[in-house]
Amino acid sequence: MLKWILQDTKRTLKSRKVVFLLLVIIVSILVTTGIVSRLNSYETTRTIVNDDGSYQMMVMPNLGSEVLDIHSELKGRFLSTCTGDKQDPIQCAGEIEYNRRFSIYDNSIHIFDLESEDVERDYYSLVHIYLTNIKDQVEAENEDYQFLLKPKLLDYHKIDTILNYIETQKLHKPFPYQLQTGFISPIIFSESMVSIATQLYYHEHSIPENFNIVNSAAYFLATYLQYSLMLIVFIAIVIIFDSLYKDYQSGVIKTIMSSPKRRVHYFILKFSSAMLSITIVVLIPLLLMSIILYLMEGVIGLGYPIQISRSSLTGFTPFKQYTAVVNLEKPAADFSTYQTICNIGPITQYVSDIATGAFAADTPCLPDFTSFMTISLGQYLILILVHLILLIALLASINNLMSLYVKSALINIVVLCSIVGISLFMTDLNIGKAFLKFLPFTFMNGPQLLMETIPYTYLNGIFTLGGWLILINGWAIFALKRHDFSD
Repeated sequence: MLKWILQDTKRTLKSRKVVFLLLVIIVSILVTTGIVSRLNSYETTRTIVNDDGSYQMMVMPNLGSEVLDIHSELKGRFLSTCTGDKQDPIQCAGEIEYNRRFSIYDNSIHIFDLESEDVERDYYSLVHIYLTNIKDQVEAENEDYQFLLKPKLLDYHKIDTILNYIETQKLHKPFPYQLQTGFISPIIFSESMVSIATQLYYHEHSIPENFNIVNSAAYFLATYLQYSLMLIVFIAIVIIFDSLYKDYQSGVIKTIMSSPKRRVHYFILKFSSAMLSITIVVLIPLLLMSIILYLMEGVIGLGYPIQISRSSLTGFTPFKQYTAVVNLEKPAADFSTYQTICNIGPITQYVSDIATGAFAADTPCLPDFTSFMTISLGQYLILILVHLILLIALLASINNLMSLYVKSALINIVVLCSIVGISLFMTDLNIGKAFLKFLPFTFMNGPQLLMETIPYTYLNGIFTLGGWLILINGWAIFALKRHDFSD
């Protein structure tokens, strides 16, 4: 069986259309990659106004901006009784000591006077103070309060892990005081956890603090699979649409189909060969480019923390259906009803350092973090590839089934492309309608499902695609045993 699969795959790959498709894939990869831009290192810039009114552009390491952000958040949480000039030295001992140690960060210009080692130490000290304070504040409340608040705090359960890592690695300078702080904002805390996870990843993997994840191999794969998914689907159709018709023309299929048992084996062979051919044509160039990018940057980036929809992976109903959003960068009219400016990268809300670098301003998209969860970029790629494999397997199964009833390869490719095209049109026209939850090609775009920019979930898509895959193959086997191949 394996020998037959490899021989049939080799025959498919030797065809002229595969050479053309490979060129299409390579061109699309080069366009997506942007090799020249990847050679430029990422830096965050800030504008400083001089005394004479002139402007001066200063380069600030990403960690420096993170220090300023978390320092600002900590001071903003101080109780009013400990923020003025007349502070109780006993009640506000922690705040007084905090100001003594970290007041230099009250003015962002002063950060340029510090050594990078001092900035790094102060960052982890501030992170330790912040997370310890949040944890103490939450655990001091009753169980009902904790039950309501904890699910709204993104990755709250990772606080102990982060604190243990900072303490074990001796990254911070201990702060033996308890701060008097106020209201906990779930959104601000969640944004802070995103930044903290990013910096810890940098430290754990010895990545420079101004490293741009956009240059990594993993980000390239995620971006390519998001924006070129439909291209991959149509390439898959072109590869498989005539896989059975060559056997029809040569007459070999009549001999093979003389035994009902061999018929099932033959269809398994054609299905496996089609999947292997698509994998070679599409994935091998992607893997080669990923290796090149890894050799260029030295970091593959698979463990990088990103955010996807929590409800998309845990339920069949999305947390909310997006509507058009007016934002600082583009008007709502530039986006479809269920799409927002968040849909600018391979995930819904990319980490704040990338958004800042891309827009040279504050993050323009602040989704409701209570509906998101943090996973690694590698886990995200696995989810997308599983979805893509199911999608292509369904197309291959439909192709095999149609080959029993249609004796023209041209008609086959027209029908397959029409199914995909009409499905995309119907989905856009009736988006949100209940009946689309049961149609397989409603779930054509895995990244959109994970980003929750359409009102369906990834979990719903996996079950629907899997169900249709079983149904189509069952139909094909049933029809295969009764089909007359003597014509």
